[in-house]
Amino acid sequence: MKANLLFILIILFMSCASTNGEIEIKILEYDKSINTLVPNVTLHKDKDVEIFRSGSSFDKNHVAHSCIIYRIDKGVLRGYQIFTITLNTYNRAKYLWVNDSTVTFRLNNKFHISEKYTMMGYGGTTYLSCDK
Repeated sequence: MKANLLFILIILFMSCASTNGEIEIKILEYDKSINTLVPNVTLHKDKDVEIFRSGSSFDKNHVAHSCIIYRIDKGVLRGYQIFTITLNTYNRAKYLWVNDSTVTFRLNNKFHISEKYTMMGYGGTTYLSCDK
């Protein structure tokens, strides 16, 4: 009886803990102005994602964040980068690769989850949209 109860509890826990495939990462602190940040493809592989927060404040009321996705484009690993300005300071992010050139992500802290961002990178183009 105890074994059956334990088995049922494990199944319930696994079904409640299942995610939609999102990966959670720590937001990295960048101690310089965020607009000086450049993707470093030598340290990454296909489908890596990094999100940075500016260590030096953008201004007193806003925080600058940068998301970099790394993907193979025409046989070459490339880094695609966007910048966004938020009102909150975030320390974690969850992302999901939608297809080979598109990532969705949300920034979060213990008090707030940001809107959903969609980032696309292909060829020489990088695109960002936001769902409120």
